[in-house]
Amino acid sequence: MPIERSGPLTWSQRDWIFGLPPSRASSFEDNFSRQIAIAPMPFPAVRAAVRDVLLRHENLRSRARPRRPDEPQDVDPVDERLDEVVTPVPIETAAETARTAERICFDIEREWPIRIFAAGDERGVSRLIVAVDHWAVDGWAIRVLSDDLASATAARAAGEAWRDPAPVEQPIDVARWERSPVGSEHLQRCLGYWREHYERLRRELEGFRPVLPGAGPDAAAGPQFHGRRLRSRRLRAAAPVAAAALRVPAAALYLAAFAAAIGAAEASTGLGLLTLSANRGSPAALRSIRNAVLPAPVFLPGLAGRPFPEVLQASRRELAQGHRSANVEPMATRRLAREILGDLAVTGVTDAKFNYLTHAGLGLRAGDTADDPGPGGPADGTVEAFPARAQGPIYMLVVFEDVATVDLTLRWRCDTGWQHAAEPMLRHIEDLVLYAADPGRTTPVYGRT
Repeated sequence: MPIERSGPLTWSQRDWIFGLPPSRASSFEDNFSRQIAIAPMPFPAVRAAVRDVLLRHENLRSRARPRRPDEPQDVDPVDERLDEVVTPVPIETAAETARTAERICFDIEREWPIRIFAAGDERGVSRLIVAVDHWAVDGWAIRVLSDDLASATAARAAGEAWRDPAPVEQPIDVARWERSPVGSEHLQRCLGYWREHYERLRRELEGFRPVLPGAGPDAAAGPQFHGRRLRSRRLRAAAPVAAAALRVPAAALYLAAFAAAIGAAEASTGLGLLTLSANRGSPAALRSIRNAVLPAPVFLPGLAGRPFPEVLQASRRELAQGHRSANVEPMATRRLAREILGDLAVTGVTDAKFNYLTHAGLGLRAGDTADDPGPGGPADGTVEAFPARAQGPIYMLVVFEDVATVDLTLRWRCDTGWQHAAEPMLRHIEDLVLYAADPGRTTPVYGRT
């Protein structure tokens, strides 16, 4: 097969690819999926619109080759696999097609990381069902993809080809900058901040031993990554009130509550978190379709006995500072963590990730739907378990603020001990946010919801 060009992987891509077991060519069973309503149009016009978008964004027609060390990413010509990407389906099968699309396990060495199912009837295609492997996109990129598909289909419906003249970042170009002298200098500056973060954390945790077991180097084979989700309408109403009253971003509010829940569950006086940063610092980056997300460090000392509003203000300051040092190679920061923290490098008090997403931030509009982070839809205020998965984060909280509800999704690996603390942690996070919105409430106590 002809190859348009080859090159290195970005730091973010490497973080995903090299976390895969050697026996797995596919990614983390973790797709972004989206349904996009369009005005009815012929399938050939839809196919042409998809081609326009793939031509603009190399990442959507790239294959990762992690076992090839020199240039482990190939970009294919746009027409090589176009008919594998976009497929017509009957509109009456759209719901089942969407459920199947969410669970596609992409072979990222042999396939492009995107599928688009064009659902329609005799009037034409009226819905696009999109699934993209998470190694290729993040929450911002799926918004860009949706906007570009909407613009391209509108142009093709008018009989015109779609061309956006504004430049976009391509992953191979980003990766080459990261390996350039300027990129290397930037990396060393950021690693200085990360070293300071881990050294502060080491001093804070002097003499600490986790109550819950830390993640081992090799967990047992088979499905081992678990999750619980709390869906809450009360949070959706309370969080904006609390954020406005305390003059903090909603992300800082949830981050502080997560930190307090970890501290209570792990009996730790302080901890370090990794909050996921969009990591898009230029107009071309904002227009690009790629997974650019990288973690930023957050240090929160002295949690025991500290009033929640103080923890909240500390999380706000740390968020602002940490994001400036997010654009860094995760493999390098993990080496620093092992060097400085030793056997505490991968524990709930040093390595938990936090991600805050919103319906508006993902660019969802009327007629669109986002991927469902778990099976079914739990009733308001209930905690629901997810089926175990073969891959996933070792410790992580995802906050998704929808139109009417907030989903708190906690994920962990089975050897961490978080399965015993998951529901109390989720309840405590909810209680703390409700308390921040109404300080007249009784001060929350972990495990006493």
